[in-house]
Amino acid sequence: MQQLLNMRTIMTFTFGNRFLLICGFLLLFISCTATRTMVRLDPTYKIIESDGSRDELFVNANIWLVESFQSAKDVIQFSDKEAGIVMGKYSLSLPDYEWGHFNPQGISALIKIQVKEGATRITIIPESFVEPSGDMYMREPYDRDDVQNSINLLVQSYISFVKFDQSNDW
Repeated sequence: MQQLLNMRTIMTFTFGNRFLLICGFLLLFISCTATRTMVRLDPTYKIIESDGSRDELFVNANIWLVESFQSAKDVIQFSDKEAGIVMGKYSLSLPDYEWGHFNPQGISALIKIQVKEGATRITIIPESFVEPSGDMYMREPYDRDDVQNSINLLVQSYISFVKFDQSNDW
């Protein structure tokens, strides 16, 4: 009887040690992994004063969207000439650190262009994305700054397009 009690104590102690060892490894593994943060950037918008009628600015907005879209995923989703609104979905060109080129397969953004007589407004709303943090060896294709820089380049592209003479005198 005494021997059976001693065996149970040893087996319980061994099970307890195993349990503690497994829990310790799990805690160590979990604490070494990178954390990821869900990021939601505020919309970026810019109002551009421009010569030109509302109709001309509307046509130019459509042309710019068509010329800017590089992927089959980029589409004009809504266009209403009477309201002066064009909306589309665009894949932001983000740096791919591993290969050193831009990767248009990353984050999508909604582009909304509103036009009125003598002015146009572009609004870019990026979708939420996961930003890594905590692991210096992790190679993610983008972070908050990359996304904002890509949006700023897109806005500058639109401003340049609107400011450039789009006349049909050729």
